[in-house]
Amino acid sequence: MGNEFCLKNPPIKEVALALYIKSPKYDIDFINNFKNENMQDFPNSLPFKSVNIQINDNEEIKVSEQEDNAAYTLSNKENNEIWNMDIKRILFADKTKYESFTNFLNKFLNKFNILYSKLENSLSVDYIALRYSNQFSFKIEELNKNIAILPLFNSNYNEKQYSTNTSYMCINNILNSKNDKMNARVNTAFVVNEVNAIELLINLDIEVGYIIQNNQITKEQLDNYLIEMREFKNKIFFSNVLRAKEVFN
Repeated sequence: MGNEFCLKNPPIKEVALALYIKSPKYDIDFINNFKNENMQDFPNSLPFKSVNIQINDNEEIKVSEQEDNAAYTLSNKENNEIWNMDIKRILFADKTKYESFTNFLNKFLNKFNILYSKLENSLSVDYIALRYSNQFSFKIEELNKNIAILPLFNSNYNEKQYSTNTSYMCINNILNSKNDKMNARVNTAFVVNEVNAIELLINLDIEVGYIIQNNQITKEQLDNYLIEMREFKNKIFFSNVLRAKEVFN
């Protein structure tokens, strides 16, 4: 991808990659076996629970929980690398300090290669999701110079700040003009910095999805999809964080 989108200090706090799997052999037994084989490296296990809420005629509320035996979350000892599996998908989220996408992808591929082998080289995927979560801050007076999307109201009156706020905006169905199988969703949250009230902490999440027509996927094909998805993500980031190269380099 060259140096067009490179930053020395990217404000990335988490990257997550999910594959939505359709392979017939990817069933409850497969998931449980895969879980048991990975608990040495990822010993912290959290079961999935479904919550049922019932309201009777007397408006009494009854809440019950039920564990889902076909879903789980595993994390390492530091709780900064997380695997989530259920009957529809496998997801890896990495909250360690972001060094490069190659480093992140290699962690994912360690399990992907095992998964691919255990499914007898027949991995059927109908959707890929890649999410980047960014966090950074700007002085309120500099927002217009740095951010193109601002779900904020004017908090100044007679040139004095009279209020603070938390703002949130979600933009769905951002379509790739060159590929109608790819779209994105952007979530932005602006929160007044508790330490420095003249700054806003900004959380900018970009999630790119890719619909796969030819369901069979190999590592090489996955690489190609991810290159295209990351380029789309980068264009969204750099076109909306206007001075990214000045601020994060």
